[in-house]
Amino acid sequence: MAIGKQKTVVLYPSLGV
Repeated sequence: MAIGKQKTVVLYPSLGV
């Protein structure tokens, strides 16, 4: 689950959130 959470954290800033 660590990978899934890290991916989300990396995508959030990428989306501009």
